[in-house]
Amino acid sequence: MSQREILEALVRLYEKHRRLIKSKEIAEVTGRDEGTVRNIILSLKSLGLVESKTGPSGGYMPTLKAYEVLRGTITQIPVKLKKDGRELDITVVGIELLDIFNP
Repeated sequence: MSQREILEALVRLYEKHRRLIKSKEIAEVTGRDEGTVRNIILSLKSLGLVESKTGPSGGYMPTLKAYEVLRGTITQIPVKLKKDGRELDITVVGIELLDIFNP
């Protein structure tokens, strides 16, 4: 079972019900064990793709980043970069700006 499958199920359920989604609900629609779903959700949460609330009224919801990952397209463009004065032939697939506040 992939993280993507669980994330897609969470997004579909969230869009349908517009409320926090229980791991049991995700397990039911994916046909997977609830414990397995919870473990995968933890990894999705650490990636910033899922937010959660604990307790009886708790559950999970996808973040904006989750929608971007699932619905976004990755555009690859050739970029000329230099390292130690030598031009490198690479393709940039993502840029992450670190230590910049409010870019």
